[in-house]
Amino acid sequence: GKNSIFLKFREINLKKPALATVGTNIDGTLSLNFNTWNLSRISGAGMAEITDIRYGKIRLDTLLLKLEAQEGFWTLQEGSRLVVQKTSQFFVNGEMSRDRELDVNLYTNRNVLDTLSRRLNLMEIQGIGSLELKITGPVNNPDVAGSVLLD
Repeated sequence: GKNSIFLKFREINLKKPALATVGTNIDGTLSLNFNTWNLSRISGAGMAEITDIRYGKIRLDTLLLKLEAQEGFWTLQEGSRLVVQKTSQFFVNGEMSRDRELDVNLYTNRNVLDTLSRRLNLMEIQGIGSLELKITGPVNNPDVAGSVLLD
């Protein structure tokens, strides 16, 4: 069969239904086209775009995930990214197998660290940074390896 979902949401507070321990404010859209509700056999494509994210004192601009599934094998496509602010972006791509095994890359290049630290409510950090992370293994306990370069 063919199934389609389009969901638009605004000012969602995940604390109210006890899905988060701090107040949130989330806007966004979810659009999916898929063939079955059986997640181990699902095929289809979609996009999730969450904007104006506020999680406690953390503020993020956009989380964009471009997804594709083929017989339960999920791919995060190029162009998927987390935008903290225009000068602070993280890009992600990779895969999740039917067995819920990850092979994901997360990277950023020339990230403005004072923007990042301010938006994530961290101690003040200055400079420019680059990051490459490789996330592999089971979803519930992945391995993370990578490198950080600070200017």
